[in-house]
Amino acid sequence: TDANKIDLTTHLDLGQKALGDKRTQFSLAIMHSQVATNYKKKELIENKKMFSPILNADIEVPMMGNMIVLETDTNTVDTSVVGFPIYHTYMFGRGVFLTCPKQVHRAYGTKYDDEEKGGVEKIYTKQAKVIHPNGFSIKIDNIAEESPTRAELANPANWELKFNHKNIAIAEIISNG
Repeated sequence: TDANKIDLTTHLDLGQKALGDKRTQFSLAIMHSQVATNYKKKELIENKKMFSPILNADIEVPMMGNMIVLETDTNTVDTSVVGFPIYHTYMFGRGVFLTCPKQVHRAYGTKYDDEEKGGVEKIYTKQAKVIHPNGFSIKIDNIAEESPTRAELANPANWELKFNHKNIAIAEIISNG
């Protein structure tokens, strides 16, 4: 319905509700192309020119206020009810995701290849990193194996809040576009 569509202040209101006076900490918005199109029609998304030292060139980055906009149709819409799509827009702040190394089985190995260039000793290395939301802890007793499955990660019952929610810059807008 129109009551559930984004408007000029949806992201601002959500930012205030999620973080209060720290709402400007949001720096990334991930949204479906339909939602991005609606924000563009309201002239809330504009392309800003930024210099990329990696590319050594100027690039245009879509911005909504101080948030970079990442537009993707992957995992941002629920079409389970025909004709009534439900869009999910996610807002994140800096430092909201942490990484740590994960132990891997046989991190290093070698293999001799007789057929390549008269024989070559190849060295293989493996790395794994865990990415997790800062401020949450997974309930390890709920995890069946050494590493959680996607289903276990997706289950809210397997997570517990470790920080005050106002210190975790994660928010979701659920809308009809």
